[in-house]
Amino acid sequence: MVKRRGLGATMAASVAFAVILVAGLAVYVSSQGREGLYSTADSEDALGDGFHVLAAAAGFDELAGVQGIFTSQVLACDSASAAVHEGVESLSDAQSYGNVTVTSSAALAPGGAAADNLSALSPYAGSVPGSLDLALTFVGSGSAGPAVTLDRTETHYAHLGVRLDGAVRDCMGIFRAVMGAVHSLKHSNCSSAPDVIDEAVQGSVADAEAQGFQVGVHDSATSAPTCQVSFTVRVQQPSVQGPCGAFTARFEEQGSYTAGT
Repeated sequence: MVKRRGLGATMAASVAFAVILVAGLAVYVSSQGREGLYSTADSEDALGDGFHVLAAAAGFDELAGVQGIFTSQVLACDSASAAVHEGVESLSDAQSYGNVTVTSSAALAPGGAAADNLSALSPYAGSVPGSLDLALTFVGSGSAGPAVTLDRTETHYAHLGVRLDGAVRDCMGIFRAVMGAVHSLKHSNCSSAPDVIDEAVQGSVADAEAQGFQVGVHDSATSAPTCQVSFTVRVQQPSVQGPCGAFTARFEEQGSYTAGT
């Protein structure tokens, strides 16, 4: 006699097989999904790392450009701040490697000590009170396949050790002291102009030199037919460290006065 399995037993076996199949498929899909996520995360990390490397390269180029503003000219004291502001904002840079491109722009930043997380810009990273503080903005784009793209904008602070505000303040202070001194001259004592100027600026020059500046006041006087006094105030900050090496930031202000009889 042939024994026959019941319909219930057959269905139970089928259901059990289906459960095992689905469970195995779920494990496989989950494994493939994790591998895809890991691959995507790795691609995103690579793009992010590339962005920061290129941002650092662009940042050093921007800092070199700022250094060039000071090494290429002697800045007039009364317009130095405006000239540096204009020069910094005219700077830009672009860096690319593989599928990543970073463009940058620069601006003067408000003073004050601000920490920064782009350590690759060391030793110029962050803001330092009294120095020339810069805000560097980096815009990055790129891709690692159709599923992973980079679209990022970051602003980081950096600085050069130029004490722009201090140099301008001391230069103009000495200039005003000279101008006040020559206004006391008459045609009869025109030849005493050097001594009068030296006495008037002695304190201001000492204060500036105590701040690490080099100061020079150069004057000349002629008494025929009138007492004409011309003078130049020079203030320099030597040994400023920059990405292109040490440099000197130079400032000067010129003036003249015709004394009365």
